[in-house]
Amino acid sequence: MVGPFLPKRRAYEIQSIPLDCRNCVVHSAGDPVRLAAQAVRVDSIAKRHFTTFDIRGAGKNQLQGTWPLGVNSAGVITGYYVDSGNVGHGFLRTNDGKISKFNVPEAGKGFNQGTIAASINTAGAITGSYIDSGTAYHGFLRAPDGKITRFDPPGSAKEPGRGTLSQSINSNGDIAGSDIDINDESHGFLRTSDGRITVFEAPGAGGLGTSVAYGLSINAARTITGWYYDSMAVMHGFVRAPGGKITRFDAPGAGKGPLQGTMGASITPTGMILLDDSDKNDVSHGFLRSTNGKITRLPDAPGEGKGIGQGTYPSTISSAGLIAGVYVDANGAFHGFTFDGKFHDIDAPGAGKGAGQGTVPANIGPAGSVSGYYIDSGNVYHGFLVSP
Repeated sequence: MVGPFLPKRRAYEIQSIPLDCRNCVVHSAGDPVRLAAQAVRVDSIAKRHFTTFDIRGAGKNQLQGTWPLGVNSAGVITGYYVDSGNVGHGFLRTNDGKISKFNVPEAGKGFNQGTIAASINTAGAITGSYIDSGTAYHGFLRAPDGKITRFDPPGSAKEPGRGTLSQSINSNGDIAGSDIDINDESHGFLRTSDGRITVFEAPGAGGLGTSVAYGLSINAARTITGWYYDSMAVMHGFVRAPGGKITRFDAPGAGKGPLQGTMGASITPTGMILLDDSDKNDVSHGFLRSTNGKITRLPDAPGEGKGIGQGTYPSTISSAGLIAGVYVDANGAFHGFTFDGKFHDIDAPGAGKGAGQGTVPANIGPAGSVSGYYIDSGNVYHGFLVSP
């Protein structure tokens, strides 16, 4: 998850980048080889229309505020906000700006507890996690009519900071996510629309286990992407086929040290995968993996830093091949981007410019719109929507 609700276990996976963003936007694009071969250009996105929003009741102190995370084809946004008591609450924002709030009844009401909505499908079904009064995590599904179903995969821990992290829901209502057991080992899971849960491990996974990607990690065919850690804590990407077969992949040039390697980030309806790596210098780069397994490196974002935890973090790819994500500059600040052969910067008005501040696209909406959050100079979070 993100912000104050980032489980300790997740710090291994995103290293110094506090992002729940592994999904974002752009304009028209072509095949990955042609995109990677094009000259890198940068255009400002300033001419697009920015809408910023805060959910009423969101706190105004550090690590409080509004986190939009998911959007569907109708432009309905879901996410969560953190109130002045550091309690999380889910929300739904329609494309005309109307806000509905919701909470899982069993969610805790204390510090760093509450409801975290993460993903929404075309029908309006929402999945995410809630944190109970003992600070354990559990999955939930909210139906379009508001009915909430709770779930945990077999073996999911009930101890503080562990449990179920429900990440993504597809158009059929199938859910993918991760659960963290008593030994702090992560496992992938698939919950089909009829409620059956299958837990899976990537072959070769070591003590830190298998993690399903944030955001768009499962397509309508039930193909899932993510990453796993080997016995030396090196990361490797994986794709899980609908029948359960898991295939490993590694980006060219990926680092081979602990907490370096390859992470699957997002998957298209046809099975093309967006991924990023952490190289031997702990700098990130973007790649595309085609359905035949060929991996192509994407250009680095102009303006990215070259230090530890910096670089280019592509986070989502649309069905048309549109790419978006974040790059981290030399000061450690976040800048959103879209890529269609050009890089288009996205910097929300009011975004801070210090380390750990800036703009984080979180998903792709209809007609090339981008939703996400930005972190201001006081480390408070705010929602944004940018339209063509």
